[in-house]
Amino acid sequence: METRYTLVQMVEGHMIRSDFPCLAGLMVRFGEPVSYCNRRGLRPELQGQPQFAGLVGPMWGGHDADGNPIVRYEDSETNDRMSA
Repeated sequence: METRYTLVQMVEGHMIRSDFPCLAGLMVRFGEPVSYCNRRGLRPELQGQPQFAGLVGPMWGGHDADGNPIVRYEDSETNDRMSA
């Protein structure tokens, strides 16, 4: 199984979702990870996933139609709206 990545961000007041088939797509947009997630108690799929400056995540995003895990990231504005 290959991990997929999703980014949700606010653009001109609208939530826009971008899907990436691999980590490289996020790295092109946000640069090298600032750290890696290693908090105990998180889903195994989130362990070792990168954290990026300016994004909230990694978060669990479910599975795609083929059963691949989805790791989700959000910008801070999206996270604020989704958490309210």
